[in-house]
Amino acid sequence: MGKETNNFGIGLFFGIVLGALAGILLAPSTGEETRRKVMDTSEDIQNNLKNLSAKVRKETEEMLKKGKEFVKEIEKKADSKLHSIEEELEDSILDEQ
Repeated sequence: MGKETNNFGIGLFFGIVLGALAGILLAPSTGEETRRKVMDTSEDIQNNLKNLSAKVRKETEEMLKKGKEFVKEIEKKADSKLHSIEEELEDSILDEQ
């Protein structure tokens, strides 16, 4: 997920939350109804934040895993290249003797 997509998702989430709260608070209803709606909305917000947190955690773990795999692959290639350079140097030295 790109940074722009992530920022858009976060902005969209907060826009929806603020819109829902504004709708609840501005709608004509009794105090008890308004409090119930606010509680329901706050529970929805809490659930959405938990889901968002889990998604971010999962994506972060996947990125770390891919990063570690990439580093291991680079290390293997570097070791292989170093080994081949060492062999070439040894052959070159032996040829000169």
